[in-house]
Amino acid sequence: MPEETVVYRKWSDAERATADKLRAEGYSASYIGDVLGRPRNSVIGDQWRRGVPPPPKLKPPHQKAERQFFPPAAVRRFSFEDA
Repeated sequence: MPEETVVYRKWSDAERATADKLRAEGYSASYIGDVLGRPRNSVIGDQWRRGVPPPPKLKPPHQKAERQFFPPAAVRRFSFEDA
């Protein structure tokens, strides 16, 4: 069985400009890869190596509910005189 030859394409300036524009608009790496005909990890790797900032967050961070403190039952005082 013959081995597969993997060919890596270099990024053109037009592809990089398109990827940067789409990322600034908040599109995912998967979507950008589909538009450019490249794998998702190729998009992520290229932008990581060039130091492109991460895409903006589209939804606000999750707010955790305030927790109430209830002491555990095992913390009750125990004396041997009561036993």
